[in-house]
Amino acid sequence: MKKYVFTTLLAATALLANPYESKQDEIDEVTAIGKKASSALLKKLGGNLKNNLKAGGPKQAFDFCSNNAYALTQEVDKAFGDNVS
Repeated sequence: MKKYVFTTLLAATALLANPYESKQDEIDEVTAIGKKASSALLKKLGGNLKNNLKAGGPKQAFDFCSNNAYALTQEVDKAFGDNVS
């Protein structure tokens, strides 16, 4: 029981001791970038997925995603700055 209480108090202290508090404009900026990046990624992956689905069915769409999704995600990541997507 003491161990549980100590762990809880330690975690609460660590969380409350954070000296940095995000400003609303920073949060809004990050949210806007995230929405743009996710929209671009969905458009790029979704468009290719639909084309492959029409051209060769689910297997071709699956193969395309398995082989290309990571590279396309990296392209979007570079377009919006490293580590966005």
